[in-house]
Amino acid sequence: MYGLLSEALHQRPTHVIVGELRTDPEVVYTFFQAVGTGHAGFTTFHADTAADALRRLRNDPLSIPDELTTDRDVMVVQQLREIDGDRRRTTRSLTEVRPNTDPNETRPELRDVFEYDPRADTIEQMARSELLADIAAEYGWTDEELRKKLRQRRHILTHLVATDNVDYEPVVDWLFQFASRPEQVLGRIDESKLPATERIRVRHD
Repeated sequence: MYGLLSEALHQRPTHVIVGELRTDPEVVYTFFQAVGTGHAGFTTFHADTAADALRRLRNDPLSIPDELTTDRDVMVVQQLREIDGDRRRTTRSLTEVRPNTDPNETRPELRDVFEYDPRADTIEQMARSELLADIAAEYGWTDEELRKKLRQRRHILTHLVATDNVDYEPVVDWLFQFASRPEQVLGRIDESKLPATERIRVRHD
């Protein structure tokens, strides 16, 4: 894994995707160092909660420095659940990783933004996203422009699920085409196949 990751970084990638980080400190440190130097990074890691994941990363045998763990933007906790006789992987929470507001504390702060409500089978927004505010500021978007960008992306993902286009190749094809020709790609969506109701209920603005 370390050899593959090192070789990949020599190719000057824009994104670094590691299927799973385990207990090899060399691999974990290299991944976080790559993210810290400007590469977008995605990976999976075994832990019960976002706080537990951060604890495991900071302590032996991994011992990732706080400066590198702060470079993470989002932690999504998923779990296998049995629903109607089927085992499904569902999102339990989405937590933003933020720099600590205490100047004497290097450990990042964790901010729970979305949580799963098993009774209603919906994702509840628990707090305003500071990360989205950062993205809007970086690109100079107004609140309305930000909401439009989110609606477009949700539209694409909902369409892919509704039409059962969830394998690697069609998902990548749609996302890359959307990045270069968003209006054209949105025009390809069959509105009749989209669900009428939203699955995300917003509790706070």
